[in-house]
Amino acid sequence: MLTPNFCLSERPERMTEKEIKGCINGLIFNEKWQREVGATDPESLNIVILREKAKHLNFLQGYTKWKSIGTWRQVTPEGKVIRVFPDEKNISLQIEFLDRPDEKVGKQLLKLFTELNKREIKEELLYSYTVPIEETTLHKKY
Repeated sequence: MLTPNFCLSERPERMTEKEIKGCINGLIFNEKWQREVGATDPESLNIVILREKAKHLNFLQGYTKWKSIGTWRQVTPEGKVIRVFPDEKNISLQIEFLDRPDEKVGKQLLKLFTELNKREIKEELLYSYTVPIEETTLHKKY
């Protein structure tokens, strides 16, 4: 049985895919877990992924998503374009969660998604990041 302490302390490379997905959903959405680990600071987890690979994130309990276009160019330090990648159809996901003051939850979520990417999604680089949220109506402060 998964616990929040297991999910925060275990190295994702030692977890099964089922444990990784369970930890991600638990850390983001389980209010009891959030209280247990002292998570009180609202944050936003953001992920940009190719639309064709977004199906790998259907296990998530909830998110907001937008269609987006990604452009990438390889350039020299002097700014000369070496290679241009065509516009790619992406999905941008946003998920609000609670983090601890030491940001351990957010850091672990990024590690969990990185490991899930290695095993299942297989993007060269899964772009994900967190940002603090000053105020929100999603959590019971108001």
